[in-house]
Amino acid sequence: MELQGMFPETMIDKSRKKNYYFDTDYSPFLIEDPKYGILRIPESRRLEEAVPSSDNLFLDFIANCLVLDPEKRPGAAEQAKHPWIQAQFGEKITYQVAQFGKATAPTDYVPVRNARN
Repeated sequence: MELQGMFPETMIDKSRKKNYYFDTDYSPFLIEDPKYGILRIPESRRLEEAVPSSDNLFLDFIANCLVLDPEKRPGAAEQAKHPWIQAQFGEKITYQVAQFGKATAPTDYVPVRNARN
């Protein structure tokens, strides 16, 4: 939240522990206690401050990975087409599912260069 802002209310509503972290108006409880960690204020820090890189394409790739709402966050196949990935690994990088034709975990995706489908 410190980098990307607040969770969508629909996501907060799905949480079983929302009452521990959010008020009834969806405001996060701002806890400043060494036992629980440092006070983190939503949207109080820029990605460029948190990730020491001057590569704008890389920062855009990371920002896409950090989109809080999974409905809006790009999936692995879409992110494989990101210009930063393409510049690093080439245009023909594809992801093949390692087992049973569908992914069950992030580790099921194996980068394969110059794969033919």
